[in-house]
Amino acid sequence: MPDIPKFTGGLRREAGRLGLLFASVGGMIGSGWLFGALNAARIAGPAALISWVIGGVAVLLLNLLVGNMNWTGGLTAGGGGYNVKKGLYDIESVPEAEGLVKGVIINREKFHYEDTSEYKAKLAAGKNPYPSKRPWFPLSSNMFTETLPSAIQRYPYGVDILMWHKATPLYSVPSQGNPEFVAAVKNPKNIPLIIATDIVVGDSSMYADYIVP
Repeated sequence: MPDIPKFTGGLRREAGRLGLLFASVGGMIGSGWLFGALNAARIAGPAALISWVIGGVAVLLLNLLVGNMNWTGGLTAGGGGYNVKKGLYDIESVPEAEGLVKGVIINREKFHYEDTSEYKAKLAAGKNPYPSKRPWFPLSSNMFTETLPSAIQRYPYGVDILMWHKATPLYSVPSQGNPEFVAAVKNPKNIPLIIATDIVVGDSSMYADYIVP
């Protein structure tokens, strides 16, 4: 592996005439608009916010008048949208899964540990049910940071097929991109099959067994 080049330079502890000029001009402009807002608030009170709305609309109208649409620095019109869960592949439903019993989501959100069969079985056996192998989150949602670690530890159950859709957990979740964790994700003993749906071979989908475009 090549060495990372080191920065050998240093900070220049000096300021020229041009630097001092721009520093002073920037200070005057910055303080100027703040004094403008202060004076407007003194005169009109909370109604001074209306002037900011009028100014924003005026800027948008100016962009329309000069035809500055969808250009860098200009007015950007919102693009169209579509339902990404429908189409050639329906990733919102599973064939023949209607009416089947649904259990605890693997990241254990919106569910109390005390309501699980694991907790009740430990109590019935006279064992201390605490602590659980991993924490439970009855009041939380979207606990995506727990998905992969739970699948690797196979708690509260194992995952034989893991599918992720336009997701980059190894990049977006803190500490999950380290070599040890990536090796655990790649180990088929932890997750036998990984299927990713993505538009590119990303930093997470590159470890999938199959990529569906």
